[in-house]
Amino acid sequence: MKKLVFLFSIFLVLIFFTFFVIAEEHDIACDDGDADCKVDKAYSCLNEKIDDKTCEDLSSEERVFSLLATGKCKAEILDDSRYNSDLRFTSQALLGLHNFGFNTDETEEWILSQERASSGIDWFLEIESLEQTTCVVDSSGSNNVVIGEDKKISSLTGGNCLSLAHGGYWLEINSNCYSENFTISCDKQFLTTLLYQKQGSDTIYVSEKTSSSSAEGSTEEKVNSLCFREGGFCDYEGSLWASLALSVSGKEVSSY
Repeated sequence: MKKLVFLFSIFLVLIFFTFFVIAEEHDIACDDGDADCKVDKAYSCLNEKIDDKTCEDLSSEERVFSLLATGKCKAEILDDSRYNSDLRFTSQALLGLHNFGFNTDETEEWILSQERASSGIDWFLEIESLEQTTCVVDSSGSNNVVIGEDKKISSLTGGNCLSLAHGGYWLEINSNCYSENFTISCDKQFLTTLLYQKQGSDTIYVSEKTSSSSAEGSTEEKVNSLCFREGGFCDYEGSLWASLALSVSGKEVSSY
């Protein structure tokens, strides 16, 4: 969700920066520091430019920007060859359609139909305790895990969903088990979290969610490993736009 907020913030900054440039270029008289005046005048100028050029003669990018900023060019966007074929374009169109109260059922349905399991990412389970502890990890099978005072896993037995990784400090999750829930219980106070790494990269990312429990309690972890595809492959930039647009439309997007 932090990535979505960051992306949306950048997008808003770009829109308002563009408005101020339009206002300055057209020598619109506004008092210094009067941001509302500049935005209003820029909207007026932008509407005039769209009307002068007409939506039909705008490029795809200009059309979707016009929809996002003013609500215009809806018909041309729905007829655009990139609509319901290009993930980023369609996601940006969804933002504009939703913002101006147009029906978005078809757009949302197409974006959701592009969902697929993420590829090229390895996932790890970390179990940490201040003391030596013995844990049980239940999924489709069951694993017994012994963690020493040095936080290193000294023993792993049981099912096939987990294997030792990174010198024995983490447990790598078998890709065949990404859809499963993992319930973890230890005989000492502990915490759990998920980490992930793009294949071929040295960078490790830590999940925003960390769970903790007292001795004999339990935590649950589940890999959220979905993306949206473009041309049969995960498009991670497009997935950010799709997640943002679906979130604004009220859809649950925590799995992306």
